[in-house]
Amino acid sequence: MICEALSDRMPAVARGDASWDNEEAAHLGICQDCQLEWRLVAPITLAARPAPTMDIERIAAAVHAAVRPTPTVVSITSRRRWSRALVGLAAAAGIALAVYLPTRPAPATDVALVPTRAVTTIPELDALLEDELKMVLAAVQEDEPAPVLTPGPLPRLDELTEAELQQLLKTVEG
Repeated sequence: MICEALSDRMPAVARGDASWDNEEAAHLGICQDCQLEWRLVAPITLAARPAPTMDIERIAAAVHAAVRPTPTVVSITSRRRWSRALVGLAAAAGIALAVYLPTRPAPATDVALVPTRAVTTIPELDALLEDELKMVLAAVQEDEPAPVLTPGPLPRLDELTEAELQQLLKTVEG
């Protein structure tokens, strides 16, 4: 029973909160198990001391005092001296920009008129060039009116006239 009581008191004795009485000290001197446990508990307890407490209020007050800006008095004469110099520099910079900036060239007034083509009723013809349009126009215009074909038996090629052969050739070639 004394071994269990010593085990419970070892952390407090190691921290210095309590001390051994005569009976406990005598038992610790003769008991091998209690001596081994004491060798383990004493260094661990001494190393695990609580961290010192911090005075948060004092630290916060010191930080606020260090950060607080200190008011300084600036005389009016030094303000005037700086403002005069800055106004003079700004005026000089404005004059330099007005004088030394290259002038922009005048916009070109020569405007060329580009002829536009009239919109056609056949949109496929809009993309064609002028020469191509002339070819289409020549193909559409006929010198002679086309003969009227009546339904009936189909004629043979050797029976067709010259105009009918030309019309057949145009329709086949596209």
